[in-house]
Amino acid sequence: MKKHTYKMWLIFLLAIMISSACVPNELADGNEPLSSEDTLAPTATLDESAYELGENAIVESVEIVFLESFPLQVHVVVSGYLQDGCTTVRSAESEQVNSTFKVRIYTRRPKDAVCTQALVPFEENVPLDVYGLEAGTYGVDVYGETATFTFQQDNIIKEESG
Repeated sequence: MKKHTYKMWLIFLLAIMISSACVPNELADGNEPLSSEDTLAPTATLDESAYELGENAIVESVEIVFLESFPLQVHVVVSGYLQDGCTTVRSAESEQVNSTFKVRIYTRRPKDAVCTQALVPFEENVPLDVYGLEAGTYGVDVYGETATFTFQQDNIIKEESG
């Protein structure tokens, strides 16, 4: 019986030693553990053929937001509705044409899905590429909903001479 107890204790100690060797260095050193932000999430590929892709967002309002920085950063907050409970915003893009930024909202909806037939509100934050723009007034057009913003000075960091 004593021999059996001795073997159990030996197996128990061996298991503790093996499991303690598996502790990450960050924990063993007393540092904080790794967070989910420190590791890369697996990326799943989306089968686009299973979706209807389009521009099916109903835009209700466009708001210009200046971030507190220099050079200035400008975002457009687009609010509106999606046509049903299955449609989602896939992406948003902006393109500058002369002094107007054209913003497009791209949507996706699963093919053959049975969805609620009620409008679903959405809000999308779209950054504009405004670095290097000269002082002046610029427009934003999102499917006919428009807004303007003005730079009082050129939006560029000038190098100091000397």
